[in-house]
Amino acid sequence: LPIFAPSVSAQVTQMKDAGVQYVGTCIDLNESFALGKEMKRQGVQAILGLPNAYDADFVAKNADALEGDLVSPQFQAFEHEPQIPEIKKLVEWFGKIGKKPSEIGTGGWVLADEFVTGLKMAGPQFSQQKVIDALNTLTNYTANGLVPSINWTKQHQDPFTHPEARADKECFNYVKVQGGKFVSTFGQPGKPWVCFNEKDPNVDNPQFLSSPTG
Repeated sequence: LPIFAPSVSAQVTQMKDAGVQYVGTCIDLNESFALGKEMKRQGVQAILGLPNAYDADFVAKNADALEGDLVSPQFQAFEHEPQIPEIKKLVEWFGKIGKKPSEIGTGGWVLADEFVTGLKMAGPQFSQQKVIDALNTLTNYTANGLVPSINWTKQHQDPFTHPEARADKECFNYVKVQGGKFVSTFGQPGKPWVCFNEKDPNVDNPQFLSSPTG
């Protein structure tokens, strides 16, 4: 689809005719919402996979168009129980500055944690390069369990040109839009992360983990 498509009715009709059951998007939330509305209007029952839609307020206001859709944030969603200590700390500090935690804000929290981690490792006589070099020695960075494990000794390289730099496993966590709210889904009690071994040719052997460590 072109960016900011004025109408997606023709494409949705094609989906309906083809019997599509799942639609994976990589567009912003407003465009995903427009797509969801058109799908509901035409009676398409397919589920939308929304990688950039972890916005509780938006979902609550537009529940009808997004009901049953799946969201997979790049960090552990707050709805999974029990909440990890890092999420509780994040919520506490957002509250101290009068802000509600958000998808972008949580991304900023992770970046800040990584920056501080690099500064501490580089020592008092730090430089940009020392911070980079220090971070590139980490083999299991998770922002205290908030994001899937990153091996910075190799994963700063382009995985398309350096396939050996890929992670050993890919991990995801999911919430489902249900009644205008996010509900934990696909994981197991206390194990929200669904991980797949990169070397396993099958995709039907997930590992369920409490923390997405390497």
